[in-house]
Amino acid sequence: MSVFDKFENKNITKVQNGYAKDIPSLFNDIIKFQFKNKQEIKKIHLSLLEYVNSKSPVFFLRLYGSYSKTKYHLQRRGFISEYNDNTRLTYCDNTFTLLFAGMKLAGIPYSCKDLEQLFNQNKLTVGFGQVSEEKELSFYTPKGAKRANINAKGWYQAHIKPTGYGYNDISLTKLFPNPTRELFQMSNNIRQVNDVLTNEQVEILRAHFLRLIHPFNSFLVPKRNHIEYNGNNIGEENELINYVRNFLEKSFPKEYKEFDLQSIKYIVPKSNNVIGEIKWFENPKNKSNPKTINMKIRYNKFKKSDAITLINNELGTDKISNANTVYSNINKTAPCWWLNISPSKFKNSLNILLVEEDELIWINLPKGCCYPPEDFFNTRNDNGKVDLRIGTEEPDYLKDYLSFNNFDFKSHVKNRLKI
Repeated sequence: MSVFDKFENKNITKVQNGYAKDIPSLFNDIIKFQFKNKQEIKKIHLSLLEYVNSKSPVFFLRLYGSYSKTKYHLQRRGFISEYNDNTRLTYCDNTFTLLFAGMKLAGIPYSCKDLEQLFNQNKLTVGFGQVSEEKELSFYTPKGAKRANINAKGWYQAHIKPTGYGYNDISLTKLFPNPTRELFQMSNNIRQVNDVLTNEQVEILRAHFLRLIHPFNSFLVPKRNHIEYNGNNIGEENELINYVRNFLEKSFPKEYKEFDLQSIKYIVPKSNNVIGEIKWFENPKNKSNPKTINMKIRYNKFKKSDAITLINNELGTDKISNANTVYSNINKTAPCWWLNISPSKFKNSLNILLVEEDELIWINLPKGCCYPPEDFFNTRNDNGKVDLRIGTEEPDYLKDYLSFNNFDFKSHVKNRLKI
């Protein structure tokens, strides 16, 4: 019996009704208890450091897990590559990480050997709903695997250090390109690589693995449809993220310093927002119909030119123009903002304006941030344009769910303005 079999979903409580006047109160009410098992967390910390520095680990990359239906053949969740030094590399999405969040909450420590046993057998949940093109060649199968149903309890997993970026400006997709599918067509579904990983690749893989599952790098908050406050996603608020981080640095001074170094240092920007009057609910709020959401905007005839004027008035300049800006309402038939953008627009600073109910979300991609765009996003075969579908609901909120890496725009949100 694996130590991970000790975890039981019944021990994870559902989101309950609650209220907090500010971030410290919210933290004390629903987050602080998540780190109460201090000795167990310290044991997990040591096990993870031992594991990432062991001779033949299996590293997980949160990449190549989400493509449009016509490109399912590019998905790689559960595909394994083995290098000459016996190091293995595979791919996952955030569902993979939830079991480890559950182990932290349950106060069940695990050893380096436990991790080795878990990752070297094939019953493991590496993604949410593998498609048939993945099942054919995946080493791992979710059948019979232990799974933590945290999202079903109304919780959203937030991270302190981002998992997809923040590695000294190194691009994960450029460092780890998507391997050709045919290379995995082996009898044991393990691609053999006649080479070894570079020191840089190993450093990034260690950091990425720790950011994915280390108990210091995640905490749970109510999902967006279970909470109300003067914002949109409490788990992405820098004020809260920095508050949790400061608590961990004080509560686990030695261990957090070690984690911070091994996972590559990353400074979460300070927030200018003051968050308060936070309410959360056991039952999800009614989802709005995208058609209904847009009726108010449509009747008011709020156009791209109006959005540009609103931003420029806020800035007191005229830097935002039609040439450097794209604009979208919520799509009529799908929960997303759908944009087709000329690749040339990504050469310079690009503003993306999104209408959400009575609010305008202003996203700014700095010059060179996503260029060339085909390295980051899906491009259409018929006209070569960048095809973005940015989610309006969790788990894809403000993420492009057509891109192979689920590009997350949240860190590029400059402002939210009332319409």
